[in-house]
Amino acid sequence: MTVLVTDKIRRTAKLLCALGRGIPIVSSSWITQSKSAKTVLDPTHHLIEDTETERKYGFSLRKSIQTASKTPLLQTYKVHATKCCLPPPDQLKEIVECAGGSWLKQMPKKKADDVVIISCREDKDVLNKAIKAGFNVQDKEFLLTGLLKQQLNFKLYALSTVFD
Repeated sequence: MTVLVTDKIRRTAKLLCALGRGIPIVSSSWITQSKSAKTVLDPTHHLIEDTETERKYGFSLRKSIQTASKTPLLQTYKVHATKCCLPPPDQLKEIVECAGGSWLKQMPKKKADDVVIISCREDKDVLNKAIKAGFNVQDKEFLLTGLLKQQLNFKLYALSTVFD
């Protein structure tokens, strides 16, 4: 896709993929105005305005799109997600790849600085194994909020406690 049309910012796989690639996210008025002008208008001048969501997550859509279009957020990372994560691993794979990251179908045997494991309490056995092995294990918010802000916060979303 080259433009995403929506009525508000929602953390859907499509929106996060568009954001990860630095693609303009616009309102339907862009289509209407393009039709009236009888030409496709520059979508970057018609970005969706959703100040409530931007305030809630502490980001600027315009800045995030500009940042992502220059440097993909996950370009130096390999990511694996455990099976019970939400969004599900197949959607996370798409989001990760759109943000320039590499998808790992299986958890690696050895930890590496460029590997991130996305997990959740529901996957406690695999989660505990990953934590004990020294992997960088993160909650889904690491990716979801990280993509909105175009910043990775390794401390805030780290899962470093073994769960019973």
